[in-house]
Amino acid sequence: MTQESAALSAPAAPLYDAPVAIVPDTTPTAAGPSILAKIGAEVLGTFILVFVGVGAALYSGVLGLGQLGVAFAFGIALIAGISAVGHVSGGHFNPAVTFGLALAGRTPWRDLPLYWAAQIVGAVAASSLLRFTVPSSSSLKESTGFAASTAKDFFKGASNGFGTHSPAYTAPRSALFEYYQGQGIPATEIDNAIAQGQVTVPSGLKFELGASFALEAFAVALFVGVILAVTDKRTTIKFQAITIGLTLAAVIAVAIPVTNASINPARSLATAVFAGGWAWSQLWVFVVAPLVGGAIAALFYRGFALAIPRPALAAVGLPGAVGASGDQNQANSVFFESFEPATAPEPEGALAEDTVVADDTVVADEAEVPAEAPAAPVLEATDLSKESAEPASPEASDEGSDDSADTTEPDDDSKKA
Repeated sequence: MTQESAALSAPAAPLYDAPVAIVPDTTPTAAGPSILAKIGAEVLGTFILVFVGVGAALYSGVLGLGQLGVAFAFGIALIAGISAVGHVSGGHFNPAVTFGLALAGRTPWRDLPLYWAAQIVGAVAASSLLRFTVPSSSSLKESTGFAASTAKDFFKGASNGFGTHSPAYTAPRSALFEYYQGQGIPATEIDNAIAQGQVTVPSGLKFELGASFALEAFAVALFVGVILAVTDKRTTIKFQAITIGLTLAAVIAVAIPVTNASINPARSLATAVFAGGWAWSQLWVFVVAPLVGGAIAALFYRGFALAIPRPALAAVGLPGAVGASGDQNQANSVFFESFEPATAPEPEGALAEDTVVADDTVVADEAEVPAEAPAAPVLEATDLSKESAEPASPEASDEGSDDSADTTEPDDDSKKA
């Protein structure tokens, strides 16, 4: 076999991959919800909350729901609203919640007036639909199932008030009406008997302004505090909507006997619009007190429960850090912040020694190749002419040449080849 044929039959030199070039991902990412989408979500969510909650309060006497039934109606409605549109707007549905989240750095201040307007529109739209369903005054007067004789009185039963308009104070009167209506006497005849002194209405508990304001403020503080806690990036809870909805039901159950449980300025406004009278004059309490409660929760959160900076947690191996409070301004969504495990911090202003940055492209050398991809071996300079001169097959060794009979050890260059 000639040297040319032996060279052709020799195994080809292995091919080695060129250095890997890591190109930045330029795939466009989906943009977040627009401000119009957020406003629409807040309108819808607040509508669901007020329609179900206030509707249950209006017809609780007929349905036999009672205090706990109304409370759970509000809670279930909130769970439904958060589950439906919470990923769009954050699922506030309450001006006090939006105010508290803005103070805590969770919601941009520029969105505050838009969210408030959307929540008021949704609440009033829901109460308007409920007003449309209220029977006529003549039907109410002849009814034996309602203590109210007019549509305004009907909405006053679901409105928020204190003093002589507290549900604890009016509860004996409601019980009296229920007793006589159970005997088939219409509400108008009972009113006439009370006015003429034929029937005496016992007095109930009276909660004055100070007690009512404090209860509303601290109930909202607990509610907003739970929201801030279960939506913190450090939490591992996966059912935030259920937790928040049950918390609302709990605080409403406590506040119903005192103020008929506002907890939400938009909800109070929605019923006061159609109740008028004392419901409108006392409305300011149920606007200011929830906002104060939201501020208390936000300030407590910023002062005592704000996230520890990531480097401090990474140093002790704890997961779930966020940066300074300013980092949280990027998270507009309240209920769907993801859990992030902590990683060791990179030195600021430093690049890895084995990277070269040029024209927005990072080129990695062999040190950056993943462990499953073996590093390319270094080629040694060899004399390929000697390799091609060696016999490539047994036939070349059987030609009887002097080279085939030579049993001397090969030199060092042959070993390398």
